[in-house]
Amino acid sequence: MRRIILPGLLCGAALLMGGLPAAAQGSKAEVFLGGSFVRNGSTNYGGWNTSITGNFLPWLGATADFSGHYNSPVHIYTYTVGPRLAVPQDSGLVPFTQATFGVARLGASGTNVNGFAGYIGGGLDWIARDHLAIRLLQLDALLTRISGNSSSGTRLSFGVVFRLGRY
Repeated sequence: MRRIILPGLLCGAALLMGGLPAAAQGSKAEVFLGGSFVRNGSTNYGGWNTSITGNFLPWLGATADFSGHYNSPVHIYTYTVGPRLAVPQDSGLVPFTQATFGVARLGASGTNVNGFAGYIGGGLDWIARDHLAIRLLQLDALLTRISGNSSSGTRLSFGVVFRLGRY
């Protein structure tokens, strides 16, 4: 698990620190809609990922992240919230890092169980227009604890970001 988390945190910190001098205007809120893949242990899941971020400052916000991933007959839904750090760049690229924690719901054959879920990671958005960005990459370490069993994996997401309001 440390092999996943530490590199993710270091990459996120490097992206943020590299962009501090060139900070540009950010948005007050963002809505992300996209596709997503999860590898948890030796199992691959395909699905969706969406998040809503409210920014208190151009570089600091709170994110509510929701996702659903499927591999017949198993599915997993996650509902997490947490802080997000982002640095808008004059080049139109916005690196970000976030850590969200909440609930995982694992289902198979009509049975559902709830547990803990956490994501630690970050990504890169490209601002295409004032109110529209493309999430080029979001890579997160996934941590779950359901019914006393812990597991870790990786989530890869990409999609569209609607940017609302401006700082």
